[in-house]
Amino acid sequence: MKYTDIFKSRLGCNNTDEVFDYLLVHMKETIKGWDFFVAWEKVMNKVGSAEVILNILNYLVGKENIVEEFKMLVCRYPEIAEVLPILLALREKALRSLTHLKIMFLITKNMCFGKRRNIVPMK
Repeated sequence: MKYTDIFKSRLGCNNTDEVFDYLLVHMKETIKGWDFFVAWEKVMNKVGSAEVILNILNYLVGKENIVEEFKMLVCRYPEIAEVLPILLALREKALRSLTHLKIMFLITKNMCFGKRRNIVPMK
């Protein structure tokens, strides 16, 4: 988790460890187990099927021009598009994305992350 100033102003926490401790202290007891919130078997199956692709994305860590490097990876390995919804915790394979914010207008773009055989580079 990335620490932001909102944790300081709202919770009085100075770092990520304090935020985590705050979360644990303030959780309410329940009879529901963690499986109620997350289908762990399904998660593990998804991780197994996406593990190699996720490791390809590790190439981007520390790159100075990450946008161009990402475009290159997607062109070279189009199957990367399939794991993006997993990384964003989305159930849908398609979504509308805000591309530009102009005065009084929201400009969006439809994006589909289904299986692809090839991707033409965007210019």
